[in-house]
Parts: sequence; C-alpha cells; structure tokens
Amino acid sequence: MRISVLMPSFLGDFPGAAPNRRKDFIRAVSSFLAQKHMDRELVIISDGCPETIQITKGMWKPELELGRIKLLELDRHEPFTGAVRQAGIDAATGEWLCSLDTDDYMMPHHLTSIACSVDKNIDWAYHDYWIEPYNLKDVRALYKCDGTIATLNNGTTVWRKDIGVSWEGCDGRSDNKLFCSRLLLHTKYRKIYGTGMVITNVEIKSQTS
Repeated sequence: MRISVLMPSFLGDFPGAAPNRRKDFIRAVSSFLAQKHMDRELVIISDGCPETIQITKGMWKPELELGRIKLLELDRHEPFTGAVRQAGIDAATGEWLCSLDTDDYMMPHHLTSIACSVDKNIDWAYHDYWIEPYNLKDVRALYKCDGTIATLNNGTTVWRKDIGVSWEGCDGRSDNKLFCSRLLLHTKYRKIYGTGMVITNVEIKSQTS
C-alpha cells in the first residue's frame, strides 16, 4: 500500500509564522525518511519559496532521484490557499494520502499504523495526535479527535486518493474545515489508534484531558 504524504512549504516570513522553520522543515522531512513503512513518498510543494527548493535539492538529492521525495516548484500563492495542497494531491502516486506540515513531525511508526488500519472498505480515517506547544516544552497531552468537524483537521486525516476530495477553495489556516466537511460527505470511515503525528504549534486551548 503506497502512502503519499503532502507537505506544502513556504519558509519565508509571513504574519503568525512559527519560529525556527528551516530547522523544523528539516526535522519534518527527516521524520518521513525514518518511517518504517517503505512504500511511501513525500510530496513537497514549494509555494514560491527558493529556500525550500535549495534545501530539498541540497540535502535529499538521492531521495529525489529514487522518487521517495517529489518536489513541486510552484509560483507564490496567497498564504494558506488550498490550491497548494491540491497540487500535491494531483502529483501524488499513492493510494492513500495524508498531510505533514513543515513545523510538525511523525514518529517512526506513524505510516505503518495507517497502513495496518485502512483498506478498500473505507474512504477515509482519522486519528489522534500528540501535541507539544512551543511554550510548554515538557507537556505531552493527547489531543482528542472524535471524527467531527469540530476536531478534524489536516493533521488528523488520511484518505483514499480515488474518492476525489479536493482542497480547492479551502483555507489551510482555518483548521481546514471546508476540506474536512467534504470528507464527512463520505460515510465509510473509521478511527485509527496508535499513530504518531506530533503537532508542535497547537494552542493550549485545543488541549483536552
């Protein structure tokens, strides 16, 4: 089962940008390369960002040549437009798709957990993830995603490419609710347990006990 991981990347400055994004970008890609599930690809979508292109071609040339990493070089869009993620979907070759933002990362078992939990009997799935807020480095709290529009976002979802759910017209900054509402139109889904997505810039108010 081939899994494509979508990663939009713009490492330039913009309002509300997370700190240390070059370092975090390298960490995110490294976490993909450390995955135990072998049938995978990372689709990096450079949204008009020369630094993304420079780092990717400089650090991961062998992975690019092998097709484990695919680099899309787009012109700059309005910040967080869904068209950037849609370009990644269109280029992906995997049966299943998921997202990895540049400031987040995956534990080595994450894609294996997905591959062991999905099949042709469902259209999409959701999972919890671990959060590490920047201002509370020692806190580890399990974010509770219950599969509703209130808690779903790009970090908690995985879907079959052939169901054709689009990111066009969506806003990546507003928790991707339009995209998630499109997923919810497909009623064959399940929860995946034991995944390892780490979200690093979630506000504390999103934390539940």
